[in-house]
Amino acid sequence: MGITYIMNKEEYQIIQEGRSADGAYREMSHWVVTFFEKYFEYIEGPILEIGCGNGPVLEFLKDKGFNVVGMDISRPSIWHCLNHEKPVAAICQDAQEPFPFPDNSFKTVLAFHVLEHAEEPEKITKEINRVLNGNFGGITPLTEEDDVPYGHFAKFNGINGFLSLFSNYEIIKTEEVHHGFLLIANNEKVS
Repeated sequence: MGITYIMNKEEYQIIQEGRSADGAYREMSHWVVTFFEKYFEYIEGPILEIGCGNGPVLEFLKDKGFNVVGMDISRPSIWHCLNHEKPVAAICQDAQEPFPFPDNSFKTVLAFHVLEHAEEPEKITKEINRVLNGNFGGITPLTEEDDVPYGHFAKFNGINGFLSLFSNYEIIKTEEVHHGFLLIANNEKVS
């Protein structure tokens, strides 16, 4: 099993720089809407969303009263988060680099269709585990059809490859969604 890498970092950066703030993640996808309809009970603030795009998830959660912050590698997307009609907190950063947050700073970390875009998703999940003291919620594609044209570095070679990134978590929910896989897992630290 394990993870197979299908793209290098330079190819991915070219794809990201070509994205505009007007076209990237303006609305929540239907599978993310479904995630919140079915699993909202697992959301608790403060919340970090990795791969926030233009911030529709952050805006939705902020409107619900949550303290939220986003992270994305796309400068145009972060500019949009900070400057549109309902600004949300966000930082421009490669999620494979150390997060600028203290240990245990978030009760929820979300990553919808993000980890497959990482050259080293293990670096991201290591940082998620460090800053999280609560629930992780994520969705990733697991099919062969979603790869290079969409900027995917990694294929998880099935559900077990994806779950291996969260082997030290308590698995709460798993579900096949939109030719992919949804995961809710908890890493609460014991004091």
